[in-house]
Amino acid sequence: MDIEFAELVKKGLSAKNKYLSSLYFYDDYGSQLFQMITKLPEYYLTKCEYEIFETQKDKILKSFLGTDDNFNLIELGSGDGHKTKVLLNYIIEKEVDFVYKPNDISIEALDSLDKILKEEFKLIKIEKLVGNYHKVLDQIEFSKEKNIVLFLGSNIGNFNYQKSINFFKFISSKLKKEDLFLVGFDLKKDPKIISNAYNDSQGITEAFNLNILTRINNEFGADFDINNFSFYSYYNPETMEYKSYIISNKKQNVNISKLEFEVDFEYGESIFTELSQKFDLERINDMASKSGLKIKDQFYDCRSYFVDILFEKI
Repeated sequence: MDIEFAELVKKGLSAKNKYLSSLYFYDDYGSQLFQMITKLPEYYLTKCEYEIFETQKDKILKSFLGTDDNFNLIELGSGDGHKTKVLLNYIIEKEVDFVYKPNDISIEALDSLDKILKEEFKLIKIEKLVGNYHKVLDQIEFSKEKNIVLFLGSNIGNFNYQKSINFFKFISSKLKKEDLFLVGFDLKKDPKIISNAYNDSQGITEAFNLNILTRINNEFGADFDINNFSFYSYYNPETMEYKSYIISNKKQNVNISKLEFEVDFEYGESIFTELSQKFDLERINDMASKSGLKIKDQFYDCRSYFVDILFEKI
């Protein structure tokens, strides 16, 4: 039993305003659903970042290297590595000595990525890091060589502003001087474009959110009837926050047998599931300055929807 997940379920569903963490969307099936989301026409984020890597890989690698000719590349939440493979291929072509250390909560996703990379890139050195990235970063020893941490896909948007700063401080505390941190940020833009990205016509985002209830059923013997719940989300352009919820469609009681826990839902009651924070440069600069980091370089897509920013440990 995943003790941390179990504790979160009990705490979150006991709260006055119920919540669950989007971190636990990513079991093996959840990871598959997310990969489907990234291919949807409405979901621009992955496409923007892929464009950045494809068109600016030379500039990115030059910023990585500096005076060093080797490094460790640690990717948090690597998933299927779709975007990162563009960069990995280019680094290999340039005969740079590096070790790629992908991290994901899904062992299936990591095993699949490992197999694909070894088939496509014979010379790559890989060390898989399985688990929650907070735990992984606490457990691994950072090399004396340059370390470059990747946090792509606007995953930073899953934290509110204060938690984003705390996460930056946490990463900064693990890095040594001149180590690097590459982060993907979804920038503020037309709210309609943002809303469409999280309300796809095929309902895959809804399935992605509701899958956490299925996961609780499977892992903790709960009796959530998924048909009794629906998905709702909205964007607030003033706070630059996109929030997602699971809504109870009836008054109901759910038993979570392995946790010896029951939860009551009123009709229309919500479970907060995910925050997708958007950013502007003022906010990004503030996060860096409070975390002992400085901006070394910036890489935008052609529409300036998205930016990958390279930070350096001061």
